[in-house]
Amino acid sequence: KAFAPFRTKNLLPPGASKLIPLFQPTHDEAVVDKDRFSAFCGNDLTDVLRAANVKHLIMAGVSTSGVILSTFAAAADEDYVMTILFDACADPKPTLHNELMTNLFPRSATVITVNDWITSLTVK
Repeated sequence: KAFAPFRTKNLLPPGASKLIPLFQPTHDEAVVDKDRFSAFCGNDLTDVLRAANVKHLIMAGVSTSGVILSTFAAAADEDYVMTILFDACADPKPTLHNELMTNLFPRSATVITVNDWITSLTVK
């Protein structure tokens, strides 16, 4: 129900979901299609992550209360270490976005800004 109008009415312009250069996959990185709320549902993401021995997920995306929340719950069940980028997520209800980012997600994830995340990468 949530995504059907986007598909049936072609509401997203071409390239709207194109990754920014910083996140472009390299030739040896796996690309997994996602067409459900949870990034883990209906695809082989779990297998890809396990094969690569990935333990830490960095999350960003649209629909904090849908996509990020669903993926967060599935990842928590699988014991992933999670970082959620506060200002790289959005929700139609800003108050709900803030509630999730300040009260729910910190229970199992680190919630930081993109700048703080980039800074943490350059400090190491």
